[in-house]
Amino acid sequence: MPLFFLSFLIFYLLGYVFLRKIVDQIIAISRTITERTKMDISDASYPFQAGDEIHDIIHSFKVLSEQVQKNLGELYKKVAEFSTLKELSDLCYATFDVEELFHITLERALKLVTMRR
Repeated sequence: MPLFFLSFLIFYLLGYVFLRKIVDQIIAISRTITERTKMDISDASYPFQAGDEIHDIIHSFKVLSEQVQKNLGELYKKVAEFSTLKELSDLCYATFDVEELFHITLERALKLVTMRR
């Protein structure tokens, strides 16, 4: 009977050691992600809580996701501007009427300005 309890306690100890190792790895990952997020993004408005690793990881991903969405919106605006410039340059080769070019240029500029708002 004592041998059974001894082996039972040894298995519990091994389980605890393995579980503690996994938790320590999660803590290390959380600290790494939190520090990188704080360094990479200056306007990280989310409060990071000490001791709540999963919560900090979730907040870090939210901050990164918002930053990606913001950058994607700016990228779409730049694509629209460049496509308008390409369109205007193609029109310059196609037509020599200055009034028509001026009208189209004003129309495209108005489109871009209304898109920015």
